[in-house]
Amino acid sequence: MPVTSEQQKKERLWPEHELVRQIKCIHGEAEVLVDFDPRLDYGRASPKIKDCGELGWQIDTGRSLFILRGKLGSIRRDCQGLSGKIKLKAGETLGDLVREKLDLTIAWWRDWADQSNYKGRYQRQVMRSALVLKLLSYAPSGAIVAAPTTSLPERLGADSNWDYRFAWLRDAAFTVHALFGLGYKADAEAFVDWLLHATRLTRPKLRVVYDVFGERTPPERELRYLNGYANARPVRVGNSASEQVQLDIYGDVVEAVSRFVGENQKLDRDMQKFLRQCAQYVCEHWREPDNGIWEYRDKRRHYTHSRLMCWVALDRILKMQECGQLSGIDMTKCAAERAKIRQEIETRAWNPALAAYAQACGSDIIDASVLLMA
Repeated sequence: MPVTSEQQKKERLWPEHELVRQIKCIHGEAEVLVDFDPRLDYGRASPKIKDCGELGWQIDTGRSLFILRGKLGSIRRDCQGLSGKIKLKAGETLGDLVREKLDLTIAWWRDWADQSNYKGRYQRQVMRSALVLKLLSYAPSGAIVAAPTTSLPERLGADSNWDYRFAWLRDAAFTVHALFGLGYKADAEAFVDWLLHATRLTRPKLRVVYDVFGERTPPERELRYLNGYANARPVRVGNSASEQVQLDIYGDVVEAVSRFVGENQKLDRDMQKFLRQCAQYVCEHWREPDNGIWEYRDKRRHYTHSRLMCWVALDRILKMQECGQLSGIDMTKCAAERAKIRQEIETRAWNPALAAYAQACGSDIIDASVLLMA
């Protein structure tokens, strides 16, 4: 998947999205079979493929345009798409024209990796993890998806097969928090810009999840005609979490913003307005039950973790105002509600029989999310 700097893009034609394959014969001879058989709309559409000569083979869906280019050998065309056969000898490469793009892509990723300020233990493993997180970002908008996949099963034989190709505010905040800690300030700024854009229509209420353009995700549906990984079913498109209430996201987002700006950076007008709206919403709604961090679909509860992150949201906003980074906050009200949240956690969420904080107020279930209280 080629990538390069914006400066390089200005100097040459560079598609926004491109998938490249380069095949090299190491020794002997190799017969390469090329099959091009796209099935759009999750397998339901068999598109028409148009021969455009030297410009390649073209698929026009009305909304998108796909082009296949390369040396395909002798082409056979039928209802199953295109197929070709090519023979390569030792040292020969199929796809010489992409060598420059490969070099530019490697250079871009090495330059990005070199920007890390991490010099501690397990440096190689930390960088590999950072690269994975970076690959989850959608460059044109700054959004960060939870995963680039749908319907991979959490457990074989179970039905927890979800569509994760969207940006959860919580997950994205965690990811950017990690990248920012490694020195990637530009990635943090891109996320903040996307956050302000995505939430502009619903504030002070935040959606749990958005698509990469900052819009509402498609409704969840099952594709019953498809078998998933290892025959896992159902295969899902869309995610109903978009309709849930998860109050902890306010704390996750505010905490991430407070980390980005530190104690000295001045907040612009849009971000100050966003934080004032978050404070207002948390003060008015923290007592309500929600679906929680694990997105339970049976019913809403008064989750300890959700209460905790509402406390975090008010606590960080108050600290930013105290530092002079933020104005217009009703500090008396926010401080009072922060104290009430803490009191509720320490009385209703604490379970004397367990000698631990429980998953929810009045619950006798232990939950790993409560470990974040530290």
